[in-house]
Amino acid sequence: PEIDGNLFIDEGFEDLTIGDIVNVTVDEASDYDLWGTLVD
Repeated sequence: PEIDGNLFIDEGFEDLTIGDIVNVTVDEASDYDLWGTLVD
């Protein structure tokens, strides 16, 4: 089956809404998910 991974943003996401497109630096990765930081 296909697995849809997620990108988790730990800080600065409070003002984002669904559908926003942002630049992110990927800091960590697991088999299916990514963790990142917003880029100004």
